[in-house]
Order: sequence, then structure tokens, then C-alpha cells
Amino acid sequence: MKIAPPVVTLLLLFCGFLLAENKKETPSPAKHPSSPKAEDCASVNRKSAYDLSRALPHTRAAAKFYDVDYAEPYNHPHDPVCLSVKAGDVIVWYTSKHKPFKLKISRMSGDNDCRSHPFDTSPPSAHVLGHYSGPPRPNTEGCVYAVEFERDGKTESDPHIRIGL
Repeated sequence: MKIAPPVVTLLLLFCGFLLAENKKETPSPAKHPSSPKAEDCASVNRKSAYDLSRALPHTRAAAKFYDVDYAEPYNHPHDPVCLSVKAGDVIVWYTSKHKPFKLKISRMSGDNDCRSHPFDTSPPSAHVLGHYSGPPRPNTEGCVYAVEFERDGKTESDPHIRIGL
């Protein structure tokens, strides 16, 4: 399997950031959503799939890292991974066990501005070893998305994504 050079470059770049940063969690604005009806956001847990969140240097953005090899099963209660539009947060899905996966994102709730996914570029249609989302589009605030990983004909679930201010 061949990984696109920009994906490899971004993953290596983020690995460098990880080595340079301290171990505290980033205070992304999406962690404290403005809507009183909003769900709580998932917390970083090194023993779970959502295992890392780091501030990107010289920005307000955070990079959220999600290991698809430890995704929550279907019907398992979980909080969403929250991304901030204003800060320009991103999410990186990766496989620590080097098992390629196909990423599928679909709208769970929100108005028509939400579209099928919150990012400028569509998720890859091929199986990959990692994917960098880029920041959410500005008009996706308040939208919630389901994320699924497919591999070997089986579909696995991920905590959904909620886009906050």
C-alpha cells in the first residue's frame, strides 16, 4: 500500500510537534462548547482511541489524534471528539497496528449547511494508514457527524465529531 506523500509529511510533522511539546492537554475552545444543550466532549485518554491532543505551534488550533485500532464498538456510549471552527482544530486518524482502513463520515445532526462531512476535502475513498482532516468549514458549527472505519469488510465505529465555535 502506498501512502500519499502529503499524508506522510503531515504525520512526520505532527510527530515532531509531539516530541517538542509538553504533556498537558490543549485548552481548545471546542472543549467548552457555547451551546447549553451541547454534549460533553471526549477527554483524551492514553488507553483509548482518542489518545492525544496537542496545540499546534503559532496557532490556536489543536491536533486531535485518534487511533482507529482502538475505536469504540457500535452502541457503546461515548462523548464526541470536539473540533473548534474558530481555532481551526484538526483530527488525525491513524492505525498503530499498520492495518489499512477506509474512512466514512456522515452527518448525524445539524442543518443543511452541515453537508456530508465538515471538512474542505472529502475523506479518501481508498484504504489508508492515516488521514489528516484539515480544519472544519466555518458553516459547520453545531453539526455532529458519525465516523466509521472499514477494513476487511467489517465496519467499526468511532466517537462522533461535534463542531463547536
